[in-house]
Amino acid sequence: MIKVKLTNPSEEAVQVPEVALEPPKPRIKFVEPEEKIQIKVNKPIPTRVILPIDIKKTLDGNILIKDHPLIDIMIIPTANKVITLAKDNKARDTYYAQKELFELLRSFGLIIPETIQGGSTYGSLEAIYPNSDKVDSLSAVLVGIYKLLQQHQQYSKIETEYEDSFEKWLTNPSEDDSTDYETAMSTHRVRKGSIDPKQKAFGLLFRI
Repeated sequence: MIKVKLTNPSEEAVQVPEVALEPPKPRIKFVEPEEKIQIKVNKPIPTRVILPIDIKKTLDGNILIKDHPLIDIMIIPTANKVITLAKDNKARDTYYAQKELFELLRSFGLIIPETIQGGSTYGSLEAIYPNSDKVDSLSAVLVGIYKLLQQHQQYSKIETEYEDSFEKWLTNPSEDDSTDYETAMSTHRVRKGSIDPKQKAFGLLFRI
């Protein structure tokens, strides 16, 4: 309470109640900067991946991959085409290897499925891969081919080891799987089987 003293001493002092003063409201003023702030976001640099593939470039600019044990793979960048060719030194049917390659590329979305067809060369298959604005189409196709080569190299290694072991078993058998020549000749009978090769057929006796 605030006490007010009057000039007349006979009057009592009047008490005036205190009033809380409100603080002044702040004034906010927005000032535009003279120069606008520019933020530049740099695109991340894609990671460089080196694929361990034996790639050769032909004179006309095509890419030739010879790592597959049964087929050769050729990529024509100017026509967006992937071609598979059977190796000359392979007598086995290579259609299933070619089919497996294009099925893998189709499952990854790297080729156009309806473009898979036979090529102009005997025993070849081909397909067309689309262009993309976000990724390098040629690099994506190479990664897909590398995935298949990894699988086939493992299968080819197992198959080669089996063929080598089988050939070794035939040409150089163990003692349990072989017979001594002298022992075999001493126990060999002159006549074997129930049919005598010197006996004439029954029907020929009546013809004579």
